[in-house]
Amino acid sequence: MPRFRGAVQKAREMVAESTKMVVDSTRMAEDSVRQAETSFAKEIAASRKAVADSRILLQRSRVR
Repeated sequence: MPRFRGAVQKAREMVAESTKMVVDSTRMAEDSVRQAETSFAKEIAASRKAVADSRILLQRSRVR
């Protein structure tokens, strides 16, 4: 029986290690998604500003 206890303990350790690796991978993926969202939001804001600036310039050129 002691042989089986050692095997069971080893299996538990392996499961715990695998679970920790999954948790770490999930956190890294969440961080990547947050960074991508932030980057995308900045690009959208810059694009909207460029469109607004273009509209202002177009209106000014029509007034003259």
